[in-house]
Amino acid sequence: MKTCRHVFAVVLFCGTAICAAGQSAVSVEFRTEADALYQKQDWKAALPFYEKIAAAEPYNPGAKYRLGVCLIGLNRHREAIAPLEGLMTASPNVVFATALARAYAGAKERGKMFEVLEQATKLGGIPATTLDGSA
Repeated sequence: MKTCRHVFAVVLFCGTAICAAGQSAVSVEFRTEADALYQKQDWKAALPFYEKIAAAEPYNPGAKYRLGVCLIGLNRHREAIAPLEGLMTASPNVVFATALARAYAGAKERGKMFEVLEQATKLGGIPATTLDGSA
């Protein structure tokens, strides 16, 4: 009987830990408000929402992407580079590459912008030369 209680306690503890790991500190209402502000392109108002979501959910690529886009929209290009670079490292794709290229362009880092756009070409994106008219 004692063993049965121990097994039950372990199962209960593990189940609680697994459920807690899947939960976020960010409510559905908070996400809905963040999304509404993002859709309106109200970057200043949306930024603190996505800062909180990205901090609470460090493996949420959508939150990091939207954080980067908010920063770009506020002309804070240098700050946008770090979260967007992280996304390209974790999950390279054309959408993340385009946002990172925009951040580099705004930060006046033309060489890095073209590097990212060339990488995007390999992922199925547009050639970097189309942006400067040399194509």
